[in-house]
Amino acid sequence: MNKVLLDFIGQYKEKVDLGIEQELERRLEEVRDISPHLVPILEAMKELSVGGKRLRAMLVILGYQLAGENMVSPLQEIIRAGVMMEIFHLG
Repeated sequence: MNKVLLDFIGQYKEKVDLGIEQELERRLEEVRDISPHLVPILEAMKELSVGGKRLRAMLVILGYQLAGENMVSPLQEIIRAGVMMEIFHLG
């Protein structure tokens, strides 16, 4: 893989991984309160979420940067959008 791309991924991957972990844990707690029968589904999603290059999230972040970064959303919100894109593709 291209060094520039690897450097870009390295800059954001840890933040995206942490965001995915936190979001799925938050959803797991919500599901426990709603229906215990759904817990295994969220636990499976957590297992499926481990690893990967997070290219979908990276494309969201890169798109934001290519748009000039002068948009109103702070970078953390853009990272969260990338996190949600990754989670969407787990199911």
